[in-house]
Amino acid sequence: MNEWVNEHNHYNFDNNTCTTSCGNYVQIWDNELALKAAALSKTCNFRFSNVTTKKFKDVGQNIAAYASVEMYIVWHGTTHIGCGVTYCRKTRRFPYGVFVVCNYAPG
Repeated sequence: MNEWVNEHNHYNFDNNTCTTSCGNYVQIWDNELALKAAALSKTCNFRFSNVTTKKFKDVGQNIAAYASVEMYIVWHGTTHIGCGVTYCRKTRRFPYGVFVVCNYAPG
């Protein structure tokens, strides 16, 4: 999972215009966010859910069946991330087979 966080951190620096306020921007892996993301990805139902944790009441969420970027990846106020990936049965509505969910906090 460290590779996942490192990829998000790498993306922020290499692909976005950044002010000095995000010069030391790092996201921290959060197991509770990851467990909730994994639970949603296991449904193979491409929909958002309302997420809260003991630590975070304001959580943002990305869901993707392909490469997708939302503002939570680049928002300087996001400090924690947790993601889940499930290989789902391919269908006409869901031809990708891979369902990725990431929860970001604060969101």
